[in-house]
Amino acid sequence: MQIKEYLPDGLVNIKERNQTDYIIVTCTDTKPDKLLNIIDIDRLHRSMGWVRAGYHFLIDKFGEIQRGREMYENGCHTYGYDDISISICLCGGRNTKDVGTFQSYFDEQLESMINLIKYLKEYYPDARVLGQNELNKEDKPYFDVEEYVNSKI
Repeated sequence: MQIKEYLPDGLVNIKERNQTDYIIVTCTDTKPDKLLNIIDIDRLHRSMGWVRAGYHFLIDKFGEIQRGREMYENGCHTYGYDDISISICLCGGRNTKDVGTFQSYFDEQLESMINLIKYLKEYYPDARVLGQNELNKEDKPYFDVEEYVNSKI
């Protein structure tokens, strides 16, 4: 598994996480024609006043895994859980009619997500894998992540 590095390291000082109870999957909540990468997410999050992209990993439409925050850093993705979780964001989430659906993801993305989760479980074996929708009032990523991952691992 290869994780692409697009963002420079060491530019900001982000608080380190002391524990990792969750691996949280979310999405960009965008339509299929919206191609995003971690640089786009970083730019968006900085425009909102954040110090860096809030996600630890982004999986683009083609299944490329891109690193955002360092694994040991607090994320900025799921309110109330950022200091005890690591995040994976899938590009997409909505269909062409702007409806949130599991069918918006490509097989390559889902395969990369499973491979990344296996990799992360080596570091955080006790972390529970959940969708953001299972922790907050968000609907994202529009599928039951825990059930899907358990059926694949």
